[in-house]
Amino acid sequence: MRTSGQTEINTHDWRIKIDAARGGQIVECTWREQEILASGRPGLWPVDQHAGCFALVPFSNRIRDAEFTFEGRRERLSEPEFAMPHALHGMGWRQAWTIEQRLPGSVEMVLDHGKGQWPWPFRATQVVRVNAAGLSLSLSILNTGKERMPAGLGFHPYFPRTIDVRLRMEAEGYWRTDPASPGLPVVWCAMSPDTDFGEFRSLKGIDLDNCFTGWSGHLTLDYPTRMLRISMHASHQQGNLIVYCPGDGGVLCCEPVSHANNAINAQNLPQRQAMDVLAPGEAMSVEMTLSPRVISANQRDT
Repeated sequence: MRTSGQTEINTHDWRIKIDAARGGQIVECTWREQEILASGRPGLWPVDQHAGCFALVPFSNRIRDAEFTFEGRRERLSEPEFAMPHALHGMGWRQAWTIEQRLPGSVEMVLDHGKGQWPWPFRATQVVRVNAAGLSLSLSILNTGKERMPAGLGFHPYFPRTIDVRLRMEAEGYWRTDPASPGLPVVWCAMSPDTDFGEFRSLKGIDLDNCFTGWSGHLTLDYPTRMLRISMHASHQQGNLIVYCPGDGGVLCCEPVSHANNAINAQNLPQRQAMDVLAPGEAMSVEMTLSPRVISANQRDT
């Protein structure tokens, strides 16, 4: 039976609370009673709590001035008030999803979007699943209209940002952003040994909002004090990683996405940074897995 609202997964040492009615989001995610994602509360929209995880569909991050041209037609999107004048994070996080199926270890949610905030109709499906290997999230989008449409997907997880958390990942480069419009790319830079991001050894005091490209699809977050390591693996379609780490915040976002910020307005992007284009009836999908494990004292720096 299809239902909307809230549900939980409690198995394999995981406890996951899901609020489908408010953005199809995970609002709480613990493993062996440890926070894997920063905890929020059911009943609040994602914008009202920087917590949990929500789906990025049908595009990731910002579209400058909420406007773009696709196949000769100029399109204007509705932008959330807090992000004006830009469009942000797609439409999925601002709409109610429907729970299609509930099993002991998984929840499937769907969003049927007609023409409106996004000029093309689509169906999005996301599945939250846990097993002994970890937590896996899958997200797909199906073009249900009669015209070609641009599309992009990703995930927006919020991890706890402790004083000693360490991020390890590899990428080919990153987009420097517009100081006047954080998150909007202006210049691409290659990664090098002297790239000044503190080598991600310590995120204390660092303020980041950058899209890293040519990402390997793997990262680890180490919490030495908690003796916890979280490994993320993302499907190959997500060769870009947005790292959002506000200098005065208590969260760290590592967002695997299928395209770079404002890709729909960019020229001559490499294929792996550009948005996809779906024909009528065509679909695309992405996946992300989070695998936590306890680390010993001598593994904290390895």
